[in-house]
Amino acid sequence: MSLPLRLMHPTETFLPVILARLDRNKPTLTENVSIQPDIKRRTSKMTEMIGVVLTRPLRMFLEPLVLFTDLFLLYQYSILYLYFEAYPFIFKGEALEAYISLNMEDLLN
Repeated sequence: MSLPLRLMHPTETFLPVILARLDRNKPTLTENVSIQPDIKRRTSKMTEMIGVVLTRPLRMFLEPLVLFTDLFLLYQYSILYLYFEAYPFIFKGEALEAYISLNMEDLLN
């Protein structure tokens, strides 16, 4: 019984979030500056925050997992769209009928 409840509502393990919760309840609990939450230490300007917010998606694409997943999806979609471009050349006179059959197949599935 405990495992399904644990999976539905896991406990927080991210240290800055835990410290921020503790900091709200007891402000003098942690006097050590190195383990205080980032919210308390950070005194950034609005331009720095905007710079971080605008560059974060670009930095995300440099992660290897995201980069290779995007390249794989690019490869798959390029093949898919090349199939649709090749339909009129393969079925020269019956291109419209071929597209109708594709739409009917989509409706049946």
